[in-house]
Amino acid sequence: MKRFDICEIKPRGLVVILQHDAASDLHTRIVAPLSAQVGKRIVSRARHQVQFDGKSYILQLDRMAAIDVKQIGAIRGSMSAMQDDIKNGIDLLLFGF
Repeated sequence: MKRFDICEIKPRGLVVILQHDAASDLHTRIVAPLSAQVGKRIVSRARHQVQFDGKSYILQLDRMAAIDVKQIGAIRGSMSAMQDDIKNGIDLLLFGF
């Protein structure tokens, strides 16, 4: 799995890998959940509306967490096209800019 990959997690759900590939020897990965889009559109640098597999999701950077790699299942896609938006959201959350 690589940075910005969309992966299944156990028991169910989707996450985006945020951790850089250089730290792949660790037994954890920093991830952010993809949650089903419900209601109105979210406009925020910390939450992004995304389309994946024909469905609308919210990438919730404000809910990023480290999880054990054993919880991570199959790679389903990639958010690499959004890497600048993702990095900007992380900068806002961690550094305030």
